[in-house]
Amino acid sequence: MSERFKVLGQAHLSVLPAVIYKVPETPVTQNSRKTQAIVKVMNICNQTGSSSIIKEINVVKNGENASDKNRIVYFYTFTANETKTFPCGFTLEEGDSIIASSLSGTISISLFGVEIY
Repeated sequence: MSERFKVLGQAHLSVLPAVIYKVPETPVTQNSRKTQAIVKVMNICNQTGSSSIIKEINVVKNGENASDKNRIVYFYTFTANETKTFPCGFTLEEGDSIIASSLSGTISISLFGVEIY
């Protein structure tokens, strides 16, 4: 088993839902185990001098779509120039993803964690 601590994904959110991170396919050399990931920390930053809203963040299983059942954040307001760090612990399997959107283009998100092969 191999572990790789890394920046899992970073994005500047828009009004359209976008994949921030997707667990990659298992490397051919590790074909007996599926790749997994653990999202340890999520940083979210409002980069404007006025409040801004995250529309939603979803943790989506492979083969599914973002929906009410996998939503973890919904219409969360950030004050002007606010940055928040959220400790997580999301466990993801190969093909699972984190999808997010905002009501404006002023919020960025960074996911930090480990991929396990």
